[in-house]
Amino acid sequence: MACNILEKSLYYKDEWATIYCGDCRDILPELAKVDLVLTDPPYNVDKDYGEQIDDSLSQESYKNWCVEWFNLLPRPVYFTPGHFNLAMWFEIEAPKWVMAWFKDNQCSRTRLGSGFMLWEPILVYGEGQKVNQDAFYEPISIQSDTGNHPCPKNAKAWQKLITLISQPGNLILDPFLGSGTTCYCAKKLNRRSIGIEINEKYCEIAKKRLAQSVMVL
Repeated sequence: MACNILEKSLYYKDEWATIYCGDCRDILPELAKVDLVLTDPPYNVDKDYGEQIDDSLSQESYKNWCVEWFNLLPRPVYFTPGHFNLAMWFEIEAPKWVMAWFKDNQCSRTRLGSGFMLWEPILVYGEGQKVNQDAFYEPISIQSDTGNHPCPKNAKAWQKLITLISQPGNLILDPFLGSGTTCYCAKKLNRRSIGIEINEKYCEIAKKRLAQSVMVL
């Protein structure tokens, strides 16, 4: 059964990265052990990801969906929950720690008035390697290789985070791969990776990024 699911879902594979196209809730139970999970799940805030969850769910339905995939993840887990979902995630399970990505050119508004969000929380669950710092700075920058994905993660920031939380040769899992940033940065940094993405058009973007002969950030 496991072999059939993984074989059917396999979209791309090289010596560093493997991409599965499908629902992570189906694929996660069949994967072998990984060293850590790093991901950026949909936030349920006015973003259309095609087949993936978007802003059409009620908050209760979104929370239930999050509980489903979160309970399937091995530990340690590092992920960006979105500011507006922090309270929900502390209700689901309080994290071990909250790391921070500072970006002083962010243009998203807070709920405190007219201010801007100048940092992004990164929730940490489980026992990972020792981390020398719990925050880093990287401004938002333009990315030309992420296709039409509505909210690609910043590759330079993701590279800094991967360097903080992992070692060369580690196997990193991203159950919401999107345009492929986790696998792309992992490959550049000599980490192995597994990515799962439900939307085939984003799998194709990730495949093209990973197939480049020169990895550039």
